[in-house]
Amino acid sequence: MKSSSVQTGKSVSRRALMQGAAALAGGTAALGLGCRTAPPEKSEAAAGETIIVASDSNAVTETTSGKVWGFTRNGIQTFKGIPYAASPEGPARFLPPAKPKPWAETRSAMWYGKTCPQVPRAGWENDIESFLSQWDDGQPGEDCLRVNVWSPALDGKKRPVMFWIHGGGFEAGSGQE
Repeated sequence: MKSSSVQTGKSVSRRALMQGAAALAGGTAALGLGCRTAPPEKSEAAAGETIIVASDSNAVTETTSGKVWGFTRNGIQTFKGIPYAASPEGPARFLPPAKPKPWAETRSAMWYGKTCPQVPRAGWENDIESFLSQWDDGQPGEDCLRVNVWSPALDGKKRPVMFWIHGGGFEAGSGQE
């Protein structure tokens, strides 16, 4: 959604852009977005506050290929970018997926994996359009067979699953949008 104060075709000076970015950063800092890296001691989170716990001893689970560690956000265990198949790069391109190569060390699952290759959007070249559209397309690459998992607990209980696969016809989209 474009703001009515943004006029198309009007050039923006670098100085004006930098001043606007500084004002935005200062305003964001003044808001105190309430993001923590550890749970509060002896108290509940304030209304609207986000609590994130990220450490190598928190949110660790076993997959068929090895252990992964993610983070906890507001009590939800979060794991991003876990390989569910081997990379389809090079000679594996267009072949059926193969099992991922197991890993011995605990693997970080803190951020989304690569997104499937796609042609660049024209808007990617325009930072104002990207800002207004709030695109989070990630980094395209062929090693993109990854899954993101959110769970209320790591207690081994079976839970309902929602599976999301994006469309886009090799032109747009990602599993994180």
